[in-house]
Amino acid sequence: LNPGDDVAVDVTNTAKGLDVRVTGGSFDARALIKQLTSPNTSKPATQNGISLTASIGTVTGFNSESLKGVRAIYRGGGATSVTGKTSSGAPFSMDDAQEGNVRRISASTGNAGDVLRFLNLYGRMQGGALNLSLAGSSTLRGKVEVLDFDIVNEPKLSSVVGTGSNNGNLDRATKGKINTARVRFDRGFAEFAKSATSLKLDNAVLRGPVIGTTFEGTVYDENNQTNLTGTFLPAYGINGIFGDIPILGAFLGGGENGGLIGVTYRLRGDLKSPQLSVNPLSATAPGMFRKIFEY
Repeated sequence: LNPGDDVAVDVTNTAKGLDVRVTGGSFDARALIKQLTSPNTSKPATQNGISLTASIGTVTGFNSESLKGVRAIYRGGGATSVTGKTSSGAPFSMDDAQEGNVRRISASTGNAGDVLRFLNLYGRMQGGALNLSLAGSSTLRGKVEVLDFDIVNEPKLSSVVGTGSNNGNLDRATKGKINTARVRFDRGFAEFAKSATSLKLDNAVLRGPVIGTTFEGTVYDENNQTNLTGTFLPAYGINGIFGDIPILGAFLGGGENGGLIGVTYRLRGDLKSPQLSVNPLSATAPGMFRKIFEY
């Protein structure tokens, strides 16, 4: 418990097990979030004899974010659901169910940036309507999509674009017209595989009128190492058109989600401080020929 916590717990011993009711005005969940979101934390063992219902006015997370009007339900055997609203008033819901050996998770929110800051996963996203679904046993596989969001003051983005550097990458290719202080994206999408010790992405894409990027690889492995590779595309709204041209698009734009001008990059190293490498020569190669310069 933490200063400011205000909850009451009522436990009843029933024929089916313990029925736990938690009610109150506030609860600081940061210690619980840290435990549940650790990369090396697997799903806790289910408690078949416990049923829990919680109704809390304000649940505090990281980065001064909170969820309001939180209602959480756990039923023995592994079924969990959580609903509430973010600090900006956007709805949030999450369901986690066990069906035999298959675990199914779904989540949605009208403000992904609020939720990611709440969970202390990523602090530079603002807004975003998110939908996530995954299923599996030892490895969970699924998809995540986020619509209409901004990325603000992301240093890795500035490094790839080349703002303030002499790498001769996207910033030079577009004559310094890319401002990375706030970048708008229309859509983010990725397929992923999550195990107890790793998270891998495939067919990932971010699309926006100013910048687009495709990427894939390992977000973290059993040694907390990152290894992601991808291509950044400037002025995606116009540049991406080349990828949609029949037949010629495969050459000029590199196919679906590609573009005429792009820079390949790699993010590799320790999860907390990975090293970014950019290949400026790839900006001179259109479409499929850029594959030559991929890491």
